[in-house]
Amino acid sequence: MRSNKSALLFSVAIVLLSPKLFLISPVIYWFILRLIQSLPSKEQAQSQLSVEVELPFFGQILAALITAGANLLTALEVVAPLLNSDLSRRAFRSIDLLKVGASPSQAWREWQDDPATCEWVGGLIRAQERGRPIGHLLRVSAISLVEERSRRARMQVSKLGVKLSLPIGICFLPAFIFGAIVPIVISFFSTLKFF
Repeated sequence: MRSNKSALLFSVAIVLLSPKLFLISPVIYWFILRLIQSLPSKEQAQSQLSVEVELPFFGQILAALITAGANLLTALEVVAPLLNSDLSRRAFRSIDLLKVGASPSQAWREWQDDPATCEWVGGLIRAQERGRPIGHLLRVSAISLVEERSRRARMQVSKLGVKLSLPIGICFLPAFIFGAIVPIVISFFSTLKFF
């Protein structure tokens, strides 16, 4: 319902700014409504962010437990209650599926559908299916997740300077023009005598 109001308000604003667009205002409304509906909701964005934040922690604790000698199922049962995000629900589901004898690809299917966890769990599934030790794999993948997250944070911080310079420039440019350039131009032309 909120998206309908937002789309309607935006369409009315466009029509008020340019009355010639009145005839295509239903098309504008439809397009804006579809655009707003395609955006993730606040809850979806928060859930995705919490998954991305908790995944390295999950991987590191799981790797530590497996390296210490626990099997994957026991390690999952220890770590799953510690999680606060959607990973907790997924981990309990994977535990249940592994207990009933599901294959690794079936047990981790829900993790494969999420772009944030699909790469991480893909390596885990391959290692489980081939019978390779997964402690080192989990530790390395958790470290790479932490490094990737910090690299993305550094990239966002480096872009922040560029994004902040535009509003500052928009605010200070008119002040500079009217406070410094216009008085000089006026004084220059006032001293000229054409006739």
